[in-house]
Amino acid sequence: MPKPRYSLDIDTIPFLLSALQQKTKIKLQSHADSIKISHAINATGLQISPHTLSRLAGFFTSTTKPYLHNINTIAYFLGFRDVYDFETNSANKEYQNWQYNVIESEAMLAFESAKPRDFLNCFVQLVPMSNSHIRLLHILAREFRSGTKRGLTLLKEIEKHEQASYLYHQFFIDEDNPNGYFVQSLERIVRKRELGELEKVFYVEFASNKYFERGVWGKMERRSWKRSFSSNASQEHNENPHLMSRLFINYLYYFTSRESLNQDQLRRLLNKGVNYILDVDYFPARLAWLGRLVKCYLFIGAEDVLKENVGLKNELLSAIKSDVEDYEFQPILQYAALCFQWVNENDVRSYRSNWLNAVVYSSAWDFMTVALISEHNSKKCKAFISKAKSVAEQVNSQLMLQMIERHQRDYFLSLR
Repeated sequence: MPKPRYSLDIDTIPFLLSALQQKTKIKLQSHADSIKISHAINATGLQISPHTLSRLAGFFTSTTKPYLHNINTIAYFLGFRDVYDFETNSANKEYQNWQYNVIESEAMLAFESAKPRDFLNCFVQLVPMSNSHIRLLHILAREFRSGTKRGLTLLKEIEKHEQASYLYHQFFIDEDNPNGYFVQSLERIVRKRELGELEKVFYVEFASNKYFERGVWGKMERRSWKRSFSSNASQEHNENPHLMSRLFINYLYYFTSRESLNQDQLRRLLNKGVNYILDVDYFPARLAWLGRLVKCYLFIGAEDVLKENVGLKNELLSAIKSDVEDYEFQPILQYAALCFQWVNENDVRSYRSNWLNAVVYSSAWDFMTVALISEHNSKKCKAFISKAKSVAEQVNSQLMLQMIERHQRDYFLSLR
C-alpha cells in the first residue's frame, strides 16, 4: 500500500477527535472508547475501525502516518466535505484551544498546590497528543527523572486512577527511571486489562526489549522470545515501526545472548535494519528505529560493523542535526558519532532542558558524551564516567555497564 502523503496543521487531528467526542458524547480515553465510537460512525454507513481511532488518539504510541481516507471519514461524520474543510471552517478549533489552555492552567495550579488527584482529573480531560497534554507529560517526566517526593506521589495516584493510568502508559516510556517501574507497570497492564491484540503485542515487545537491554535474561519467563524474527514479523508489525523495531532488536539481543553472531551475520542484519528505517516516512518513528538499532550494536560490542555502514552513518548524522528533539535516542546517536569521530565536540548539543543540571537526572549516554568531550582532563573524564556507571547501576543495565568498561579502553584517550 502506498505511503500516505499529505499535510495537516499540527493540531487538526486532536481538534477533530475533540469534535468527534462532543458529537458522540463518548470520552476517548481508552481502546474500549474507540470501539464505541467506531460503532457510532459505522451505524451511519461510514466505515472506520476501532484500531484506526486508537492510533489517531495515540493509544498505540506514535504509529505510522494515518491514511487520509480514515481522517476524512471522521470529517464526513462531523458534517464536513473532508478534513481540509474541517481545518478551514470549524468554529470549534479556536474555542477548543482556549478550553485546553484553561484545563492546562488548572492542572498546573493543582500540580503546584500538591493536589495530585486534581491534576490527574484535569489530565484526563485533554485529548491525547494535544499540545497541552504533551506539555503536562513533559512536566511528569521531569518529576519522575528527578525522583522527587511529588513525583512518587503522582506515580501512586496514577496507579489508582484508571483513566489516567491508561493514558499515561500509552505515552510515557522512560528508560532512565530507576527500579524498572515502567516495565513492571506495562506487565501489570498486560495481565489485568482487556486489550486489543496489537496493544498486547506492543506491551510484550516493550517489556522484552527492556529486559534484553538490561542484560537480565532470566526475567523473561513465559513471555520470553519463542519464535524467530521472520515468523513473528506479521503485517501488524510491518505497519507499525515501533513494533517492528522492537521485534527486530529483540531478535538481535536474543541470538547474541545465546549464541555469537559472526561479523557477516551482523552486517547483513544491520543492512536489513537500515533498509527498514529508510522505509519509514514519519521522522520520530524513524529516529526511534535508528536509536534502538545503534544502541543494540553498541551494547553487543559490534562497533566495527556500525562504523563501516555508510547508509547508517548518513542517517545518523541527519538525525542528530535535525530540528526534532528526542531526549532518549538522539543522545545515543550523538555519543556513537563522537566515538566514531563522525562529529567533533563543537557539534555536540543538548536534547533536554537543564542538561546535566543536578536537579534533572541525566542519562548515562549524556554523561558518556561529556566524558568524551572532557577526555583530555583525566579527572573530569573519570568523574563523568563514574556518573554514567551510577545511572546504569540504578536501572540495572548490565549491558550498559559492560559497554562503559569496553569504551573506557577503546575510545577514551585520557584513560589509556
